[in-house]
Amino acid sequence: MWMLWNKVFHQSVRMVLKTRFPNVTLFVLYKLYLISSGNCLYYHHMEYQRYIEPASDLTFSSAPTLSILATKLTECLDLCRKFSQCASVFYDESSLNCSVFEGTSDVTGPGKNQRYLVVTKDVLHPDVISYAESLCNAGYTFDATALVCYKIDITPRDKSNAISFCEESDGHLMRIDTYIKQSFAEGLNLKEEGSISKYRVDGDKIDGLWYFSNGRPISELYWYPGEPAQTAHTSIGLRVAYLGKWDDISSQAVHGCICERDIALS
Repeated sequence: MWMLWNKVFHQSVRMVLKTRFPNVTLFVLYKLYLISSGNCLYYHHMEYQRYIEPASDLTFSSAPTLSILATKLTECLDLCRKFSQCASVFYDESSLNCSVFEGTSDVTGPGKNQRYLVVTKDVLHPDVISYAESLCNAGYTFDATALVCYKIDITPRDKSNAISFCEESDGHLMRIDTYIKQSFAEGLNLKEEGSISKYRVDGDKIDGLWYFSNGRPISELYWYPGEPAQTAHTSIGLRVAYLGKWDDISSQAVHGCICERDIALS
């Protein structure tokens, strides 16, 4: 299983503009996930803060600890991630100069195509599986393939009681919002237990459209062929006979349920 994750790299960027008298401050958040081969997953998350100063001459108050040529900003940030004492980064989009500093005030006056970013947060989990498992407790199980913390319950409950049951353990009905998570659901090999032949998951039909309970529209629907078949049904369940594919169910009907707990690695 581990080799499936070998050298997978993902990053996301979020920018928020704020005002700082007399200058403008731009916060840039980079989340870096590096998953390597071996017997564990490796997680590294760093956040940076960028200041946009009034135009002035570029000045370096000290020499950089490391400098390389980087074709894009993400390569420069990767250098910072690999250098444990990195406190700030300077990147010039024109010259492709990437410089790493151990201080947080080594550069002033960066121009339009230059960025000076200061590390504001650095989180490292050398073994993310063990860390995730430590957060995934109270009857929940962590699946390293789908990266989901879940538990299955066979007690018959309607929608309201199923939601309350999950919330009692800081969870919610499982949101199948990716193909990976749907494949995980299909691999659970759900069983009929007494009167239970369906397992409730998150999803509500509102004005003919499907949404998760957090308000997000459901963009990918994994219905079993022929479903949804009942226009009055406004919830989603996994029918055992459908091998993990979706079935529309009544919010009042009693079924088993699958809970999910969100775990934060950062």
